[in-house]
Amino acid sequence: MCMWVNRFHEETTVTASFPDSPIAHESVRRYLDAMKSVYVRVAEGRSDIRQRRATALSFSGNGNDGLFPG
Repeated sequence: MCMWVNRFHEETTVTASFPDSPIAHESVRRYLDAMKSVYVRVAEGRSDIRQRRATALSFSGNGNDGLFPG
């Protein structure tokens, strides 16, 4: 899987390349939803972002964290 984030003056985009399988689609969708949630909170200036970010985006990559079932 490859993912990159581009920050432009008017928008931020995320591009992801991943295997064409139901598990990959669901896992990447969930991960991108978590990223979007953090980005929206940052844009809104919410003060709880630092504490919640670690929970929303942390993953071990070993399949035991729920983001990437294995």
